[in-house]
Amino acid sequence: MRVNGGVTNEVTALLKMLSVNERLGYLEVVSPLLEFTKDFSNFHRKPIFQQREPLSMKCMLAFLSVLPSRATSTKQAKKRNVAETTAAAGKVDRHVMEYIFSFAAPSALREVYYDYIPPEVFEQHARELQDQQEQQEQQDQQDQQDQQDQQEQREQQDQQEQQLQ
Repeated sequence: MRVNGGVTNEVTALLKMLSVNERLGYLEVVSPLLEFTKDFSNFHRKPIFQQREPLSMKCMLAFLSVLPSRATSTKQAKKRNVAETTAAAGKVDRHVMEYIFSFAAPSALREVYYDYIPPEVFEQHARELQDQQEQQEQQDQQDQQDQQDQQEQREQQDQQEQQLQ
């Protein structure tokens, strides 16, 4: 993203956006405003929300290996023997384990880059980009006009063929 030189509103808006956005993974800003470099660097390599991939089997097994194994006891309930399984570590059931593993997955880190370039270089580059955009818009308009002309020619040919029949 390119920010117009001399105007701090756009850069300030990007900083505000970074402070509330929890999903943006990559942002690169090129600006002639040197004073915002530190502000943007504060957002670099910060954890962001991202749909996490399942934890590897190796990590799960390492976690499970430190938990005491489940103990099985037999209780007598109304003239029947009932086997009861309890976890020695506070009755950790399967759902609790899945929940723990969901948080244990590695976090994604945001990448934020703020590149300073001197104002005169920035302005020259901005003018070049604007010229390129204008040329592209002109080309797009010309292409659209050419397509319309071709469509009209086809319609005229179709009408002439219908009149001949």
